[in-house]
Amino acid sequence: MEQYEIPSIDLVIVDLYPFEQTVASGASDADIIEKIDIGGISLIRAGAKNFNDVIIVPSKAEYPVLLQLLNTQGAQSELEDRKMFAERAFGVSSQYDTAIHQWFSK
Repeated sequence: MEQYEIPSIDLVIVDLYPFEQTVASGASDADIIEKIDIGGISLIRAGAKNFNDVIIVPSKAEYPVLLQLLNTQGAQSELEDRKMFAERAFGVSSQYDTAIHQWFSK
């Protein structure tokens, strides 16, 4: 990355496809399957795995927490902060996969 002067990435923000809302809306199976997010969930897991260097914001629900951090600490974050976001990210990932699993189990 240095060779091409590409800056490192230390913030990942993801907004997953609304799988549960699509199911609840009574959409067709084809439409529901289209709302299974693949790339977003991969970004969440990759960001969370790399919490030593990255803040992962896995959903809009975490925006207030991020804004509070930015307002109090600026662009700096502590390992404790990044680990907290990683924990939340794996929670979002787990919940999302559970919803998909439950839909397929019906």
